[in-house]
Amino acid sequence: MSASQQQIFISYRRDDGGFGRNLYEQLSLWLPENSLFLDYENLQSGKEFRPQLKTAIQNSDTCLVVMGPHWLSEKNQVRLHDPEDVTRQEIETAIKEGLTVMSVLCGGASVPDASQLPESLQSLLADHLYFLHETDYRSSINRLLAQLKQLEYPIEFTPPEGINRAYHLGDIRRSDYFIDPDNQLERLQNLLHNRHQTAIVSSAALHGMGGVGKTQLALKFCEQYRLHYVGIWWFRAETLQTFEQDCKAFCSFNTLVVAEGEQPHQTINRFLETQPRWLLVYDNAEPQYPQEDGSVRHLRPLLPAAHRHHLIITARSPSLATPEARLALDCWTAQQAQPFLQQRLPQASIAQLHQLTATLDGLPLALEQACAYILQTGISIEDYCRAVTDNHRAYKLLDKQAALENGYQRSVLATLSMALEKLSPAARELLKITAWAAPEPLPEQLLLDNADWDQQVREGCYQPVENEDGKPRLNDVLLPDILSETLNDSLDWLELLQELENLALIQRVEIDLTVPGSEYSKNGQAILLHRLTQAAIRHSFAQQDRSALLIQLLYRYLPEDMCHPENWPVAKLVAPHIQYQQIARIKTKQAAQQFGWLVDHIASWLQFGEGLVSQAYSLFKQNLEYRTEVVGEDHPDTLTSINNLAVTLKAMGDHSGAKARHEEELACCRKVLGEDHLDTLTSRNNLAQTLLAMGDHSGAKAHHEHVLARRQTVLGEDHPDTLNSINNLAETLRVMGDYSCAKEHQEHVLARCRKVLGEDHPHTLISINNLALTLKAMGDHSGAKALEERVLARRQAVLGETHPDTIVSAWNLFLTLLQMDNQATAHDIFQQYLQGLLEVDETELTSADVRQIREQLIMMIMRSMQAGENQP
Repeated sequence: MSASQQQIFISYRRDDGGFGRNLYEQLSLWLPENSLFLDYENLQSGKEFRPQLKTAIQNSDTCLVVMGPHWLSEKNQVRLHDPEDVTRQEIETAIKEGLTVMSVLCGGASVPDASQLPESLQSLLADHLYFLHETDYRSSINRLLAQLKQLEYPIEFTPPEGINRAYHLGDIRRSDYFIDPDNQLERLQNLLHNRHQTAIVSSAALHGMGGVGKTQLALKFCEQYRLHYVGIWWFRAETLQTFEQDCKAFCSFNTLVVAEGEQPHQTINRFLETQPRWLLVYDNAEPQYPQEDGSVRHLRPLLPAAHRHHLIITARSPSLATPEARLALDCWTAQQAQPFLQQRLPQASIAQLHQLTATLDGLPLALEQACAYILQTGISIEDYCRAVTDNHRAYKLLDKQAALENGYQRSVLATLSMALEKLSPAARELLKITAWAAPEPLPEQLLLDNADWDQQVREGCYQPVENEDGKPRLNDVLLPDILSETLNDSLDWLELLQELENLALIQRVEIDLTVPGSEYSKNGQAILLHRLTQAAIRHSFAQQDRSALLIQLLYRYLPEDMCHPENWPVAKLVAPHIQYQQIARIKTKQAAQQFGWLVDHIASWLQFGEGLVSQAYSLFKQNLEYRTEVVGEDHPDTLTSINNLAVTLKAMGDHSGAKARHEEELACCRKVLGEDHLDTLTSRNNLAQTLLAMGDHSGAKAHHEHVLARRQTVLGEDHPDTLNSINNLAETLRVMGDYSCAKEHQEHVLARCRKVLGEDHPHTLISINNLALTLKAMGDHSGAKALEERVLARRQAVLGETHPDTIVSAWNLFLTLLQMDNQATAHDIFQQYLQGLLEVDETELTSADVRQIREQLIMMIMRSMQAGENQP
C-alpha cells in the first residue's frame, strides 16, 4: 500500500450524519492528516458531487459504511433499492474497486437482514461488522483502530491543536522484570474505558498490603496506553503535602494560574473541565491522611468530577471507589510467579522457585528483593528461605535496598512499615500481639473472651484460683487497658478492625468451628496477617515483644479436655500458633509453664483427635527437652512430659521404651509429689497399661487396683479419671479371662460415661468397644456386633475413615462378622476401611495397633490364597 493510497472513505446517510461526523472526529485523532474522506463534508462546492465521490472512493483503499438507526428506515430502505441512490452507488463503487468495506453500526442499529439489501450489497453481511456502543464507545473505537492497524494504517494519537501533551510519572519507573500473570492490564483498560468513571487499583484480596504490585501495574498501564490520552500525570497521594507539590508541578507545566483563594487542585479541576481525556494517577492514596498533618480526611473531594477523564488510584483500602469500580490485586501463586523467577534465577530448579514463592507468600516486591539479594550475595535459595522465616533475621533481609534499582521505591520492610505510622493506640496494641502469632487465622474470640475476663477481674467480680483446673496460675489482668476497653465495646471493636483492614494490615476471614460428626455447622471470625507484615511489625516494635502475652491468651483460650471432640476445632485453630512459638523459645518461668501446657495439649490433640502419632511424639519429645532446660528435671511439668512421651511410645509399639519412661517418671513422682498425688496415680495407671500390653497381666492388675482405690477416695466415683481406672481394670480382667467380672465393671463404666461424658466422648466409645470385646469372648456375637457397629459409625463421623481408632473399630467388627459367617458384610467393611492398609508401606504407619492389623490381614489373605479362596 503506497502512502498516496492510505485513505479511508466514510459513507453515511444524512439522517445519521451525527454518527458519521463523530466517527470522523475520533479517527482523525489517530490517523495522519488527509487520510479520511467524509462523504458530503469533504466535497468541493460548485462541482458535480457524484464524480467527486467516485474519485474519492477510487483514491481510497477502505470504505467505512456507517449504519445508524436511520440507515434502514422505511424511506431509506426504499432508496437503497433504487440504483440511482447515492449511498448505494458509493458502496457498489467501493466493492467494484476492491476496497476493504467495513460496516460500522452505531446508535443501536442492528445487522441488516439479507432481504433488506439489494443483491449488489449482500457482501456487507459477509464480514467486517463493527458495533460502536455508546456505553462501550472507547473500547469499540480501539477495536476498530486495531483492525485498521492490521491494514497497515499508521495509528498514533495526535492531540488537538493547542494542547500541550504531558507525560509525567515523577521519579519512579517500572521494574524491568514486571509481569502481569493475571492479565490485569486488560481488566483495568476495560474497567476504565467501559465504565467512563474512576477505577481504583486496590488489593482487597490481599489486604492491599504494600508490595503486591499496584504501582507497578499503574506504571505499565501508563506506558502501554500512553497514546490514548492527551496527557498523563502522576500524583503522589500518600500525604497532602506530596499531593499538593505535584498539583503545583501540573499547573506550572500547563501554565495555569492559580486564582486567589484557590488551591492548586481546584485550578487543575477547573482546567480539566474543558480538556479532552487525561489519565490521572493517584499513587499510594489512603482513606484518610494523618490528622496531625492538618490535611483533609478524604481524597475524593480533591478529584476531578468530569467523567471524560480516567483516574487510577492505587491504595491499600478499596474505600475510595464503589465496588464495581475496583480492581483487586493478589499475591502470585507458584505457577504465576514461575515465569518471573525463571528470568531472574535461571539456574534454579522449579522446586526451589516454588519454595521461594511459598516462603514469601507470593508477594511480588518480596520476590524481586529476594532475587536481587540472592544474585548479589550468592546465597542459596534454601538458606535464604531459612533466614527469612527466622524471627530474628527476617527483618534484616526484608530491609535490604537491592530492589530499588529495579523500579521499586522502598524495601519490603519500609513499604509495610509506612502503614504502621497511621495506627490508633488500640490498633497498635492489637498488632503487637498478633504479630507474634503464626501467619494463620487467629480467632477473634480468643481476644474477646480475654477482654471479658480482664473486665471481671478489674471490677472485682472474679478472683483467679491457682491450679483450680490443672493449669498454672494466670496473671490477673492481661490486655493493655486501651485494647481491653475497645474489645469490650462491640462498635469500637468493629471500628478498630475496619481501621486495620483499610490500611491492609489484616484480613478478616471466616473459620470453621463445626464439631466433628455434628449435623450443624458453626462458623466464627478470625484475624489473618501476612507473614511479612508480621515481620515488619515485630521490627517496628522490637522493644515491645508480646510473645509471652500471646502465650497467656492462647493458654486461656484452649480448653482442658483434648479427648473431647467438641474442643478439637479450637485445638486445630490454636495449634499453628503454639507450634510457631517453638521458634521463639519462651524462657520466663510462668510463660514456660503455660507454653509447655499448651504444647502437651496440642500434641494430645494430634495423637487422639488427628491420629498423627509420630507428630505427637515429636512435639512431646521437644517439650520434654524444653521443660528439662527451663524448669528442671524434677519439676512436675517435666514429669508430665515424660509420661506423655511414654504413652506415645506405647502407641507406636515401643513397649520396652514406654515401660522404662513410665518407671522413671513414677519413681520421681513418688519422691517429689507423694504416693497419692494425681500425677503419681496417672503415672502408675499408664505403667499398668504398658505392662498389660507386654503380657504382665498380674502386674498390670495390681497397679490398676491400687490406682482405682485411691482415685475413688480422692476424686469420687464419677470423675472421668476414676471411670478410666475402672475401665482399665475391667480390660485387664478380660485379658486374664475373668469375663463376668469384666462385663460387670464395663457395664457400670459405660452407664456412668454416658451420663457424665456423653455418647460421643472417646472414653465412652472406648467403654463400648471394650464391652463388645468381652461379649464376643463370652460368645455373644450379636451383642458385640451391635456395639461395634455403633462405635464404628461414631468414630467414622468424628475421626474419619483413616484414623487409627476408626481402623481398630472396623477390624473388630470385621472379625465379628467373619465369626458370624457374614461374609458379604465383612467384605464390605474390608473394602471400605481395611484394604487401604495393604497399599501403603508399613513404615508410614506409626500406630502399633494399625501395623498389627495390617500384619494380621496379610497373614489372613495368605491363608485364604493357600486354601484357594479369593477373599479374606
